[in-house]
Amino acid sequence: MLHTTEKYVSVPYLQSLPAEQRKSLQLIYVDSVVPAKSSRRTGGKQWKASLRTRTGYSLQNLPITDPELVDLLDREIFPERPCLVTVSLGMPYTPAEWTGPPDPCWKLIAGVIELSLDDQILVEMCFAGWKVTQAQEYLQENYSKTRRRELTEEEKKHFIEYLRRI
Repeated sequence: MLHTTEKYVSVPYLQSLPAEQRKSLQLIYVDSVVPAKSSRRTGGKQWKASLRTRTGYSLQNLPITDPELVDLLDREIFPERPCLVTVSLGMPYTPAEWTGPPDPCWKLIAGVIELSLDDQILVEMCFAGWKVTQAQEYLQENYSKTRRRELTEEEKKHFIEYLRRI
Protein backbone atom coordinates (compact mmCIF):
# COMPACT_ATOMS: atom_id res chain seq x y z
CA MET A 1 0.00 0.00 0.00
CA LEU A 2 1.64 3.13 -1.29
CA HIS A 3 5.27 1.99 -1.51
CA THR A 4 5.93 0.51 1.97
CA THR A 5 4.36 -1.49 4.78
CA GLU A 6 4.98 1.36 7.23
CA LYS A 7 2.63 4.24 8.10
CA TYR A 8 5.00 6.59 6.31
CA VAL A 9 7.28 6.86 3.28
CA SER A 10 10.50 8.84 3.59
CA VAL A 11 11.41 11.46 1.01
CA PRO A 12 14.80 9.79 0.35
CA TYR A 13 13.00 6.51 -0.35
CA LEU A 14 10.62 8.22 -2.78
CA GLN A 15 13.56 9.90 -4.50
CA SER A 16 15.27 6.53 -4.89
CA LEU A 17 12.36 5.21 -6.98
CA PRO A 18 12.28 5.66 -10.75
CA ALA A 19 10.12 8.69 -11.57
CA GLU A 20 7.38 6.56 -13.17
CA GLN A 21 6.98 4.54 -9.93
CA ARG A 22 6.63 7.52 -7.60
CA LYS A 23 3.10 8.20 -6.49
CA SER A 24 1.45 10.08 -3.67
CA LEU A 25 -2.06 8.67 -4.07
CA GLN A 26 -3.35 5.10 -4.35
CA LEU A 27 -6.83 3.58 -4.62
CA ILE A 28 -6.98 0.34 -2.63
CA TYR A 29 -9.67 -2.34 -2.35
CA VAL A 30 -9.98 -3.30 1.31
CA ASP A 31 -12.13 -5.87 3.09
CA SER A 32 -12.46 -3.72 6.18
CA VAL A 33 -12.10 -0.20 7.47
CA VAL A 34 -12.00 -0.18 11.28
CA PRO A 35 -12.29 3.37 12.64
CA ALA A 36 -11.34 4.54 16.13
CA LYS A 37 -11.35 7.95 17.75
CA SER A 38 -8.07 9.02 19.30
CA SER A 39 -6.73 12.02 21.17
CA ARG A 40 -4.54 14.54 19.39
CA ARG A 41 -1.29 15.67 20.96
CA THR A 42 -2.48 19.23 20.58
CA GLY A 43 -5.85 18.48 22.19
CA GLY A 44 -9.16 17.43 20.75
CA LYS A 45 -10.06 14.19 19.00
CA GLN A 46 -9.28 12.74 15.59
CA TRP A 47 -10.63 9.75 13.70
CA LYS A 48 -8.12 7.16 12.55
CA ALA A 49 -8.71 3.80 10.87
CA SER A 50 -7.02 0.49 10.29
CA LEU A 51 -7.26 -1.12 6.85
CA ARG A 52 -7.06 -4.78 5.84
CA THR A 53 -6.86 -6.14 2.30
CA ARG A 54 -8.14 -9.52 1.14
CA THR A 55 -4.54 -10.79 1.08
CA GLY A 56 -4.10 -9.98 4.77
CA TYR A 57 -1.99 -6.86 4.33
CA SER A 58 -2.90 -4.15 6.82
CA LEU A 59 -2.10 -0.63 7.92
CA GLN A 60 -2.99 0.53 11.41
CA ASN A 61 -4.22 3.86 12.78
CA LEU A 62 -4.03 6.06 9.69
CA PRO A 63 -5.53 9.55 10.16
CA ILE A 64 -8.78 10.14 8.27
CA THR A 65 -8.94 13.41 6.32
CA ASP A 66 -12.15 12.67 4.38
CA PRO A 67 -14.69 15.20 5.81
CA GLU A 68 -17.71 13.18 4.66
CA LEU A 69 -16.43 10.03 6.37
CA VAL A 70 -15.59 11.99 9.54
CA ASP A 71 -19.15 13.35 9.56
CA LEU A 72 -20.58 9.81 9.23
CA LEU A 73 -18.30 8.49 11.96
CA ASP A 74 -19.27 11.34 14.29
CA ARG A 75 -22.89 10.21 13.78
CA GLU A 76 -21.81 6.63 14.55
CA ILE A 77 -22.35 5.39 10.99
CA PHE A 78 -19.49 2.98 10.29
CA PRO A 79 -18.43 1.21 7.07
CA GLU A 80 -19.76 -2.35 7.10
CA ARG A 81 -18.81 -3.64 3.65
CA PRO A 82 -15.63 -3.80 1.58
CA CYS A 83 -14.49 -0.38 0.39
CA LEU A 84 -12.32 1.46 -2.06
CA VAL A 85 -9.97 3.63 0.00
CA THR A 86 -7.84 6.47 -1.27
CA VAL A 87 -4.57 6.57 0.67
CA SER A 88 -2.48 9.68 0.16
CA LEU A 89 0.88 10.90 1.37
CA GLY A 90 1.02 14.08 3.39
CA MET A 91 3.81 16.63 3.15
CA PRO A 92 6.98 15.67 5.04
CA TYR A 93 6.56 16.09 8.78
CA THR A 94 9.03 15.01 11.45
CA PRO A 95 7.58 14.72 14.99
CA ALA A 96 9.84 15.89 17.82
CA GLU A 97 10.46 12.36 19.15
CA TRP A 98 11.03 10.84 15.68
CA THR A 99 14.01 8.47 15.36
CA GLY A 100 13.19 6.94 11.97
CA PRO A 101 14.32 7.89 8.46
CA PRO A 102 14.48 11.58 7.59
CA ASP A 103 11.55 13.51 6.16
CA PRO A 104 8.69 11.03 6.67
CA CYS A 105 5.53 11.58 4.58
CA TRP A 106 2.69 10.09 6.61
CA LYS A 107 -0.06 8.04 4.98
CA LEU A 108 -3.57 9.46 5.28
CA ILE A 109 -7.03 8.13 4.44
CA ALA A 110 -8.26 10.74 1.97
CA GLY A 111 -11.47 9.02 0.88
CA VAL A 112 -13.59 5.93 1.48
CA ILE A 113 -16.25 4.52 -0.85
CA GLU A 114 -18.29 1.70 0.61
CA LEU A 115 -19.10 -0.79 -2.16
CA SER A 116 -22.56 -2.14 -2.89
CA LEU A 117 -22.96 -5.88 -3.45
CA ASP A 118 -23.20 -5.22 -7.21
CA ASP A 119 -19.89 -3.31 -7.07
CA GLN A 120 -18.28 -6.09 -5.04
CA ILE A 121 -19.31 -8.61 -7.70
CA LEU A 122 -17.53 -6.54 -10.36
CA VAL A 123 -14.37 -6.30 -8.24
CA GLU A 124 -14.36 -10.03 -7.51
CA MET A 125 -14.93 -10.80 -11.21
CA CYS A 126 -11.81 -8.75 -11.99
CA PHE A 127 -9.78 -10.60 -9.35
CA ALA A 128 -11.02 -13.93 -10.75
CA GLY A 129 -10.23 -12.83 -14.30
CA TRP A 130 -13.83 -13.33 -15.39
CA LYS A 131 -15.45 -11.66 -18.36
CA VAL A 132 -19.09 -10.53 -18.30
CA THR A 133 -20.09 -13.48 -20.51
CA GLN A 134 -18.65 -15.95 -17.98
CA ALA A 135 -20.66 -14.34 -15.19
CA GLN A 136 -23.83 -14.41 -17.28
CA GLU A 137 -23.36 -18.11 -18.01
CA TYR A 138 -22.74 -18.88 -14.33
CA LEU A 139 -25.80 -16.87 -13.25
CA GLN A 140 -27.97 -18.61 -15.84
CA GLU A 141 -26.76 -22.07 -14.80
CA ASN A 142 -27.01 -21.51 -11.05
CA TYR A 143 -29.80 -18.95 -10.57
CA SER A 144 -31.72 -18.95 -13.88
CA LYS A 145 -30.86 -15.25 -14.20
CA THR A 146 -28.53 -13.40 -16.56
CA ARG A 147 -27.79 -10.14 -14.73
CA ARG A 148 -26.36 -9.56 -11.25
CA ARG A 149 -29.01 -6.92 -10.57
CA GLU A 150 -31.67 -9.65 -10.85
CA LEU A 151 -30.13 -11.57 -7.93
CA THR A 152 -31.50 -11.35 -4.41
CA GLU A 153 -29.19 -10.00 -1.71
CA GLU A 154 -28.46 -13.55 -0.49
CA GLU A 155 -27.72 -14.75 -4.04
CA LYS A 156 -25.33 -11.82 -4.53
CA LYS A 157 -23.49 -12.70 -1.31
CA HIS A 158 -23.27 -16.34 -2.39
CA PHE A 159 -21.95 -15.34 -5.83
CA ILE A 160 -19.32 -13.05 -4.22
CA GLU A 161 -18.15 -15.92 -1.99
CA TYR A 162 -17.99 -18.24 -5.02
CA LEU A 163 -15.86 -15.72 -6.95
CA ARG A 164 -13.50 -15.36 -3.97
CA ARG A 165 -12.96 -19.14 -3.82
CA ILE A 166 -12.02 -19.64 -7.46
